[in-house]
Amino acid sequence: MWLTEPDFTAQELASIQSPTLILDGAVEEVVRAGHAATIAEAIPNAELVLLPGVGHFAISEKPAEWNKVVLDFLKDR
Repeated sequence: MWLTEPDFTAQELASIQSPTLILDGAVEEVVRAGHAATIAEAIPNAELVLLPGVGHFAISEKPAEWNKVVLDFLKDR
């Protein structure tokens, strides 16, 4: 799956109209470096947040910080 997914084109990402949060750890071990930024740049008005000091498992390593980012994002919508 990692070799073929996700399979979104830049055009498909650019068509997203919903508020979008791209949230990841800054020290990502699984997803290639820069992919989160590339996705965020392709989606109009997307917000990119990289939590410092954690990687792919940021949600379980820093759940309070992760939840705060998500709740703040949703609150502002």
